[in-house]
Parts: sequence; C-alpha cells; structure tokens
Amino acid sequence: MGRTSGASRFGSQEQQQVPRFAERYDIVRLLKEGSGVTTYLAVDSVTAEKVVLKTCATETLPVGAQARFVNETHVLRELSGLGVCSLHDAGQTDGHLFLAQVYVPGETLEVVLRAGPLSAPKVISIGLALASALDLAHSAGVTHRDVKPANVIVNPADAGGEYASVTLIDFGLARSPWLDESIRDEPVGTARYLSPEAAGLLPGEADERSDLYALGVVLFESLTGHPPFQGATVGELLRHHLSTPVPELTGAREPIPTALAALVQRLLRKDPNERYQSAAAVATDLAQIQAAMRAGDCDPAVVIGRHDHRITLTDPEFVGREAELASLTSTAAGLQAGHGGIVLVESESGGGKTRLLAEVAVRAGEAGVAVLCGQGVALGGQRPFALLHGVVEDLLAELKADHPWREALAGELTDVAPSIVLAFPALAPLLGCPPDPDAGSQQFGELRSLAGIRRLFDALADPVRPTLIILDDCQWADALTVRLLTELYADPVHAPRNLGVIAAFRPEEVPADHPLRRVRAMQRMHLGPLTPRAIALLAESMAGQLPPDAIATVARLADGNPFMAAAVLRGLAEAQAI
Repeated sequence: MGRTSGASRFGSQEQQQVPRFAERYDIVRLLKEGSGVTTYLAVDSVTAEKVVLKTCATETLPVGAQARFVNETHVLRELSGLGVCSLHDAGQTDGHLFLAQVYVPGETLEVVLRAGPLSAPKVISIGLALASALDLAHSAGVTHRDVKPANVIVNPADAGGEYASVTLIDFGLARSPWLDESIRDEPVGTARYLSPEAAGLLPGEADERSDLYALGVVLFESLTGHPPFQGATVGELLRHHLSTPVPELTGAREPIPTALAALVQRLLRKDPNERYQSAAAVATDLAQIQAAMRAGDCDPAVVIGRHDHRITLTDPEFVGREAELASLTSTAAGLQAGHGGIVLVESESGGGKTRLLAEVAVRAGEAGVAVLCGQGVALGGQRPFALLHGVVEDLLAELKADHPWREALAGELTDVAPSIVLAFPALAPLLGCPPDPDAGSQQFGELRSLAGIRRLFDALADPVRPTLIILDDCQWADALTVRLLTELYADPVHAPRNLGVIAAFRPEEVPADHPLRRVRAMQRMHLGPLTPRAIALLAESMAGQLPPDAIATVARLADGNPFMAAAVLRGLAEAQAI
C-alpha cells in the first residue's frame, strides 16, 4: 500500500491549529462519510498542495469494503491522464488505510444541474472529457461502475461556453483486475444510472459498455435537466431502464444538434451490443461535433458510430437526406407565420421516406409545432379515413395535457361533432356526443364526416399552436381521405394557414392519373438514390470502420437504396464476409 507510520491518526489540538493525519495531512474540513469511509479536504504539509483524503479503519470496515478501498488505490496508481483525478499518496497508519488524491477545484455536476439544463457546448465538453477518461480506464481493464453527476467535477465555463476542465472521480466501486474475485461481479452503482445488465436484468456480464450507458444518462440529464427514467421505487426505475423506450430530448435550453441527440440515444440502447462499443468512439464523435460547432455550424452533419469497433451490427443512422430534412423542417417552422400548405413526398420502397418523416417530426416538435402522425395500411384502403386514425390518437394525447385547447376545440365544433364522431368514435368524449344514429345513407354519412373532418382540421391550428400532420404510405389512402387532402388547400384564400400536411407515398403504386397527384401542393419532393458516399456513411454507422472493398460491395448492390444497403450489410455479416 505504500509507506507505513506508527503515528497517531490526528495530532493534538494543543500542538497544532488543525488536526493532522499521518503526521503530514492537515485536515481542512469534512467532505462526507459513509460505508465506513471518511473523506476530508486536507493540505499536504510537505508540498502545500490541497488533497482529498479518504480514510477507513481496518478494524471496523468489512473485508469486502477494505478490498474495494485497496482496489481503488491500485486503480488510481494505474490511471493518469486528463479527465481522471490522479493519486497523490496512499498508505496505512495506526489501524487506518488512507489514500490522497490531488484536489480538483470546481463543483460537482450534480450541484450545477440544480440550476437547470446546460447548453449543448457545455454538455459536449463534459461528454468528451468523460469519454476520454473512460477510454483511459477501460484500456487499463478498469470499469468505473458509478458514473453519475455526483462523481463529475466541472470547472467554470470559458468564454466559448465550454467547461475549462471536467474530471471523473471516485473509483471506489470500480471493477478491475486487482479486485478480489469474490466481489468483482457484485451489482453496484446508483439505480438512476444503472444499465439493465449491471442491474442483473439482462443475461451476461456487465462490462465497459455499462459505463457508456451511464454516460448516456448523464448527458441526457445535462441536456434536459432530468434523467430519462424516474420511478417511485428502485424496482420501478429499473423496469424503466429495461423496457421503457428512451424519451426524446425535450426541455433543453436551445435546439440540440441532431448528431448529439443521436449519440445520446445510441448510448442508451437497452442491448449493450446496440450501443457504442468503445469510449474512444464516443470521444471521437463528440470531438467532431465540437469542432464543427466551434467553426459556426450549429447542427453539424456528423454520422455517429463510424469510428466504433463493433462485432455486431446496429441500426443505421439518418444519412444522406440532410437537404430534404432542412427543407421540410423549414416548412414546419413557417407554420407559425401562417405559411400552411401540403407537401407531397414520393420515394420508392426502401428509399427512406419513413425515416425522413420521423426526423421531421422530431425537429418540428423541437420548434414548438404540434405533430400528429398517421400511416396507411395495406388492404385498409376501403375503410374510410383509416389513414387518419393515428392522427386522431396523437390529437387526443395532445389534448389530454392541454385542457384550454380541448375546451376551445370542442366548443368550435359543436355543430359538426356528430359527423366527426361518426368517422372517429374515439373523439366522442372530447366532443361530448355519441355517433349520430340517424346519419342517413352510408354515402351521405361519409360526406357529412368529410365536411366535419375538414372543419376539425381548420380548427386544429392557430398562430399560438401551429400543427403539422404527417401522413405516411398514402398510396393506401382511401378515396375520401384523398378527397380531403384535395379540398383542404384547394382554395388558397380559405385554406388553414397554421396547419401543414406532409403526405408521403410510393410512386410505383400511385399511377399518373391517381387523384393524389392532383392535390394542390406547395412543394413536391422526390427522394432519389443516395450517393455512394452516403451509402458508405450509412454502412459505417451500422458497423463502424469497414474495409474499402466491403463498402464498395454494399454501394454496388444497394444501388442507392438505404434499405437495401442495410440488408446487404447484414447479409455480409451473416455470411461472415466482414
């Protein structure tokens, strides 16, 4: 353990102004105590340096806790680099083990986050430092196992909005080659930051990728001001970690760069094989995002995961449709100013329209636009308005949290409520009426419903609450839904100004004389093949670094189709060709 002394633990108050430990360390104040370990801020009387001094009594401390204390000393001896608090001294004196670490000025991230979420540059500087520290630890065979805001020290931000220094502390729960095998695999860590496998909820060993999951939770909390999952009990919280989808990054102070959001989402994948596989890859991607933002790009097009070293494939990232995404996002942003209208998007099967629409929904939501989504169903085209059932479900979810909007909408639609409920019975509680049993013939009832739904769409949006309706797979829309889209914006004077519609379809299933092609559109967008470069980026987002011949094979066989690119890559992996 280092030097040994027979001196008493503290000198007497008569001999010195402050207590002294091991005849060397002058105690300044108590920092914390628990689990048999006491931590002080102290000053080394030999070097005059401030240190964090941890001590424990060998007689009262359980054998397992002593083993962890000794293990922490070994770990700190091995680790030395940016982002890690280095060991200053260690030893044993008068029945006490102790270790002293260099004092790191600043505040814990836990304290900082009490004031609310942080800016993207600050979060990136935190993530980059922590990923680099974890890379250093993992390279030495050390898993931290307790990455959380309370174990992160940050220094005040510099003029560029980034933290001057970020340090990962407290390796007391670390798993390392020096830790006794009897306690090496015990579940440890704070439940809020515990990966499913570290909590014992998934089969297999919890390894370095559990630290990366915890890092994802820390970054999520830093961006939004709250962790992704919360629960009244530890059991409820762990169930969320295991099975609840990761929520979107909402509540941030400012728009979150797309690449940063994707990076956090990948860190938080339930299956460790789906996450980043190395802290080094996380640090590389964060460094690229940081460099681009420093150069003035607020939303850099960094494809995450390209530099990872994977043994399994993961889902592809959004690649190659940046221009289309920017155009549709601009359309959504213009709804508040009254620039409503319909955009028709066509893409061959597997061309990436569904993924593009999902990205647009996220961006529109970040801009304060209410997003309602519907999707066509094969063989469901004969059911009137089947395409809009998802829109109705999303609308009900939005109204559940907005009672003033709910009341205003119900009041405005009183005269057409029975006709709307005839098409969408789920709206009956909202509109306060049952379906009209005397709707007349089926054709007459459908026409009344068509007029009522037009009124509903007209009433949905206003400048305070702009709304975007996203409809996917419109090639399976029934005739009445297509007629609704045709009539909604047919008269520019009376068309809804704060409502936008994006209707996507497969052109091979919508002939030239189809009524959908006669819809009055403010924009028509065709998703063409991806470039070979985009296909290469997509492949590397799934597999990490690939040999050039593998990339060339994927690009040749995919022929610009992103779905085919992913399928070819999975085929190569299954055939063990890569």
